Amino acid sequence: MRRAGGEAGDAFYKAAALRLELLDTVDARTEFRESAMCFRKAGEFSRALNTLRDNVLPEIVEAGQFLQAAAVWKTIAEMQEESFHSAGSIAAYNKAAHFFKMNHMSSTAACECLDKAARLCVSTGDFGLAYATFESIGIQFLDSNLLKFTAKRYFLNAIFSILATGDAELAKNKLGEYKARDYTLASSVQCSFADVLINAVAAGDASAYADVVLAHDRHSPLDPWTTSVLLQIKNALIASTFVNLT
Repeated sequence: MRRAGGEAGDAFYKAAALRLELLDTVDARTEFRESAMCFRKAGEFSRALNTLRDNVLPEIVEAGQFLQAAAVWKTIAEMQEESFHSAGSIAAYNKAAHFFKMNHMSSTAACECLDKAARLCVSTGDFGLAYATFESIGIQFLDSNLLKFTAKRYFLNAIFSILATGDAELAKNKLGEYKARDYTLASSVQCSFADVLINAVAAGDASAYADVVLAHDRHSPLDPWTTSVLLQIKNALIASTFVNLT
């Protein structure tokens, strides 16, 4: 199956090259995209990425087709993620967000890409960039009547990212800032959860922290990504406590 995908990719690539010789750039671009998708299915990610970057993106960017450029960068980000190249995926998601923003009707799609980039930043340990990105999404959502009530989710993710660095003081200050921005946050479950987590981290109490997370999970089951970042915070807290004892 993979071999067939690679062969199909080669066939589409050759067809695209012939289209270019005939100065048929539009159909050539379509053939190059098909080629890249075949390479992707075959697991030949580097060939797929190179085809999109070298033969598809330059044409559509030059033509000002920013929504299409965003879609291609998002595809590249997904392929990088599939091949476990987190740094490349983060960069590509940010590129996709940039082009989505240039198409002013696609701000939500831009935020979705930024969210994916921020989550990958957490997985790679770049908590500073993660928290700044989550925060920017939350602030942007507050400007939308349709999205403002989901801003608190991104503010909470920003707090998680800060706590993963062990900086409970910054987390506390940022939570206060977010409450000032979002009047619905102070009375929310998310805020109460963040408060007790910050207190547990500030006290260096890994046991209290674990109890808080367990109680919250019973009430509102945690998704896999949140579970992972909360475990990172717990491990950092345990390591910090151990260092302080020695």
